Amino acid sequence: MKKILIIVIVLALIIIIVGIFSSKPDKPYVRSTARTFLMGFVPIPAQPLTTDNWLSAFDLFSKNSDLVMHHVHFDSGNIEGLNFITGMATKYNLKTLIVIDPLSDDRTKIDPGLLALGKDFADQKVRDSYTNLAVKVATEYSPEFLSLGSEINTYLANNPSDATAFISLIEETNVQIKQAAPGITTTLSLQYEELAGKTGKAEWEIAKQLNGTVDAIAFTTYPSAFFNSPEEIPSDYYSQIKDNITAPLIIAESGWPSAGSHGSATKQKAFVEKLSQVSDDLKVKAWIWWFPHDWDGAGYAEVFKTMGLRKANGTPKSAWDSWVAIYRAN
Repeated sequence: MKKILIIVIVLALIIIIVGIFSSKPDKPYVRSTARTFLMGFVPIPAQPLTTDNWLSAFDLFSKNSDLVMHHVHFDSGNIEGLNFITGMATKYNLKTLIVIDPLSDDRTKIDPGLLALGKDFADQKVRDSYTNLAVKVATEYSPEFLSLGSEINTYLANNPSDATAFISLIEETNVQIKQAAPGITTTLSLQYEELAGKTGKAEWEIAKQLNGTVDAIAFTTYPSAFFNSPEEIPSDYYSQIKDNITAPLIIAESGWPSAGSHGSATKQKAFVEKLSQVSDDLKVKAWIWWFPHDWDGAGYAEVFKTMGLRKANGTPKSAWDSWVAIYRAN
């Protein structure tokens, strides 16, 4: 028995030693040039959602980002949430990117709050409600960026008969915002994987229709569903947008999971570092990573729940260190 115990101990030591010397820690990221773009998050704190965790989250954001993004829908609680986020942003000296979001969660229909007023963007009551909210946010909250829609190419592709009305509404609303608050940068976002044809037919013709509607065009990107790792993303994958969009660019949402299909902490770190280079190449005005923290609860699909650069309890992942290195490259 004693001999067996000694053998077990020796084997355990061998396993530990082999593990120590065979494991390869992630190489620290070093950015070679100064950062020229703003960086930010959707303000998702560590969980549970307590007052202390909210305060700690905004303190963290103030030291490691420039702005926070918040979506405003057409429901009764929209202003209450907006007041909280913008109030916290002001307290912690963070800029804001506010999104007027007139679409359903899947982006194929108009927002349920707007459906109570009309069936599409041709309806004058829908148009007035949308424009009034956008101008109210512009004049009363003075965001750095005001987005007039999120991933709207999905809606335009699924509702071609309403495309002219929606685009004209964006144009008309942009004019009113510029008259009321000329210092705000207006934008709207497109879903990049759909634009690039990863989910079907490429939608660059839709994108071209939006040139000139707002000051900057933003895009959202979650490519892990289509590539096993960031290394598999073609070198010209993101540069395609420059052939179709003439306006300045913003990365409005981005993410890669640290678990699940195609997910790992190493791959997530690599994608953060890749988007740093993409932000340089495209000369973006701002780059948003949706999840600062993982999400431990309902409301998001599983693939999104580990896209945080920190775990749900606040523990940083290796990708967080890369984010911080990029942020501090001034």
